Amino acid sequence: MAYLSELSIRCFRNLSCVELSFPPGMTVLSGRNGQGKSNVIEAIAYLALLRSFRTRGIAHLHQWHTDSFSLGGYVQDDDRAYCSRLEVTQGERRRLTVNGSPVSKASDFINTFLCVPLVPEDIALVKGSASGRRRFLDIVLSQHDAAYMGHLQRYREVLRRRNALLRHDQGMNEKVLATFDELLIHHGAALECSRQTYVRVFDRNLRDLSTLLFEGKERTFSLRYQSPGLSGTDMEDDRWEEVLREALTAHRHRDERERHTSVGPHRADFTLLLDGRPLVDFGSEGERRMGALVLRLASLKVIKEQIQDKRAVVVLIDDVMGELDDRHTENFFDLLGNSDQIILTLTEMTEGVKKRMASHMKVMDGRIVPF
Repeated sequence: MAYLSELSIRCFRNLSCVELSFPPGMTVLSGRNGQGKSNVIEAIAYLALLRSFRTRGIAHLHQWHTDSFSLGGYVQDDDRAYCSRLEVTQGERRRLTVNGSPVSKASDFINTFLCVPLVPEDIALVKGSASGRRRFLDIVLSQHDAAYMGHLQRYREVLRRRNALLRHDQGMNEKVLATFDELLIHHGAALECSRQTYVRVFDRNLRDLSTLLFEGKERTFSLRYQSPGLSGTDMEDDRWEEVLREALTAHRHRDERERHTSVGPHRADFTLLLDGRPLVDFGSEGERRMGALVLRLASLKVIKEQIQDKRAVVVLIDDVMGELDDRHTENFFDLLGNSDQIILTLTEMTEGVKKRMASHMKVMDGRIVPF
């Protein structure tokens, strides 16, 4: 069993200087709203993924009187046969180290431990933009599939360069455009193949989770994936390059007219359904929040099913328990029962949490103390 055993935070949000030790199992961070509980959760997620689930702006993360922040963590297993020390300092430039050695590429740093956050901001997975849902899908796949991450990075770079060429005022270089097209086709097909495969896994997990959460009632969450301009799903893997090539050719004049690439995995989206109907259109606010929670639980199942190594899987739960009544809370914890480590925030302790927790810390105005 691997877990995040230590965490250090400097000048992050309202956390000036924090040193924490975590056991495996469930750690509870309790306290009134606005004291810094969510900031601890955000710091752990940033250490795992080098991104915040709240904002895309780095300036919002460091304290107002500083121009940088730093985070450090120690990940180990029970017998210390596996251990890794991570450090990130984010200022004008970002510095990353793993076990004391500098690393230059983010891909060599992230996913040293795997992180699944369940946070109020997840409602955007139902109600928000397509770009947020693509980011969610890309992060889940990248956490256990290094090849997917590589294709995603190269696809984004080629897409950026192709769009720059389309916007060029001095005319189109047809030979360069053809080269970019072939690279987009190669990497884009790999992305679509992986997404189609894992969307089917997601959909199966969503249906299984629905049975458990709704206790056998005839209510089911499911997922529908769409990639505009690309015809067909459930195709043989070797057909995706052909489909992408046909789509780029068919949309060539539109791309030249509008000066951007109009088809490909960067335009994809998914819709969360409840009983076959789009949740965003037909669900209540409570059902939408439940759907976002179930999406995260499904991503946890996907990650745990796919990883074959000893990396820690840390589940971060920030202020989502209020969406669940007592019965659904019990079902929710049962679904998390086999997690190596859970770090959970709440304003008031409940009996259901108390009987499951391994440690309890109080958060007061940016200070964290054992309870």
